[in-house]
Amino acid sequence: MKRLKEYLSFLMLAAMLFGVFAAAPFEVAAAQDLDYIERSWTGSGIQTTTKTCSDYETITSRSSLTLEDGKWYVVNGDATVSNRVEVTGETHLILLRGTLTCNNGIHLRESNTLNIYPGRNSSGKIEAKESDGEDHATIGGNNQQSCGRLIFNGGTLSVTNTNRFGGTGIGGGTGGACGDLNFYAGTVTVTRKYGEPSWFRSHGAGIGDGEEGDSRGSYNQINIYGGNITVDNSTHSNAAAIGGGDESKCAPIRILGGTVKAQAYNGAAIGSGMDGTSNTITIKNANIEAKSKYGAGIGSGEDSDAKEIYIERSYIQAKNEKNGEVGGEGAGIGGGNGGSSSDIKIRNSTIIASSGLYGAGIGGGDEGEGGNIDIANSVIYAYSAGGGAGIGGGDEEGCDSITLKDSCVVADTNSNMTEKEK
Repeated sequence: MKRLKEYLSFLMLAAMLFGVFAAAPFEVAAAQDLDYIERSWTGSGIQTTTKTCSDYETITSRSSLTLEDGKWYVVNGDATVSNRVEVTGETHLILLRGTLTCNNGIHLRESNTLNIYPGRNSSGKIEAKESDGEDHATIGGNNQQSCGRLIFNGGTLSVTNTNRFGGTGIGGGTGGACGDLNFYAGTVTVTRKYGEPSWFRSHGAGIGDGEEGDSRGSYNQINIYGGNITVDNSTHSNAAAIGGGDESKCAPIRILGGTVKAQAYNGAAIGSGMDGTSNTITIKNANIEAKSKYGAGIGSGEDSDAKEIYIERSYIQAKNEKNGEVGGEGAGIGGGNGGSSSDIKIRNSTIIASSGLYGAGIGGGDEGEGGNIDIANSVIYAYSAGGGAGIGGGDEEGCDSITLKDSCVVADTNSNMTEKEK
């Protein structure tokens, strides 16, 4: 009996040792170091730094995903998340290769931060689709929530929101502010539109405020430092493409580089939404095409006034039109239909600005005052399709002052700029 027990003990020990050594070849290898790109704004340009991450989780297809505080995640192949992705605290996501498809968007609420980075030698993509909650942002706050901080260092980001109500593509949910939105490089495409019937309108911005959001606090801002940004909010929408939602109070907008294409309907392409409160718009070193049907290309939405607009070292086409058709009473740069302009300063830039009926090319929308317009060292083509000034006030209105210095200016009224450009 004693020998039998010894023999059994020996077999158990052998089995345990065999299990240890046999399992070793199948253990998951330690995570391989990954190089990624981080960008920051120095005050005069973008600083690009290559860094290394060695502790991360690779995202695979699953029903739910929470990006947790302090952790790092990598997209290294195609993956799909069915439910709404949750962000807690400050988290980090590296787009190495493949596409992360978020079928219910990404919940990034105020006080949370999502950092997105490209790989050093390759980059992946996020494809975010609208949430089941019609008042939610695709990336940002849920209903009555503001967005947190988004830092997009590069890669590709594709966002769609075709819901009817007040959530944005990127930013606040209905009633929510835009948050702190920062874009440094890469390609960002946002489609925020509601289709048929035409009397139903979407009320959230493409990038910015939800309907009736209030982004006047110091935390809220929209910063585009570089990259290629395309935002379409031109189908039956009362909100801006980039900026304010319907009846919202817009955050400051700074575009300090890159290429931006923005389209809106009743809101400004870049600026406030319809019946909204504008904020300052600063544009430097950028290439911009901005179009709106009833709002200004750059400035305010319908029935709202534009605040200070400063443009420097940029090439801009700003048009009150949709799909090549003459728009409805907004300025190219300045006030939307029924809106006035405050102060517009243009330095060392080339500007093509056109209005639809009764708005100014640069200045006030229909029945809107032009404010103070100061242009230096620039080339300006400013046209009104009828009733408004090329530069100055909208129909039946004037402006406080126009200052021109060392510039080539062509300004005309009762003209169709689209035909002239042909």
